Amino acid sequence: MALRPDLSLAGSLAIGGLVLALYARSLPPSADLRVVDAGDEDAEAARKQALWTSVGVVSVISLLTKDPTIAVTGYTLTLAMDWSTRHAIWVNPFTGSAMGPSRDEQSIPTQADAPERYGPARLEAI
Repeated sequence: MALRPDLSLAGSLAIGGLVLALYARSLPPSADLRVVDAGDEDAEAARKQALWTSVGVVSVISLLTKDPTIAVTGYTLTLAMDWSTRHAIWVNPFTGSAMGPSRDEQSIPTQADAPERYGPARLEAI
């Protein structure tokens, strides 16, 4: 038995606020996630904790209220927050683009890796 429309809307807004609060309390801001190394393990662990906490809270509340609108709203917002957080975690701070799980440790060549890009490999006195 679904809730009345006015209660369903209020419940959906409340569950949306709860999901946003869970992500805000579990993770640093997106701007901070974008400047750490791509695929940071601590950020991934915090993201997973926020994801499963949100899924659990939305599941319990939607089962208690027996209202599908609350479930759809909560799961949709959880999915959107998770995708946004994953993107912020996997952005390479040097290139500004998202990298896949198989990240290349040598994405930025150094002078030792590519000496021809940094001038002569050997300096000689004249």
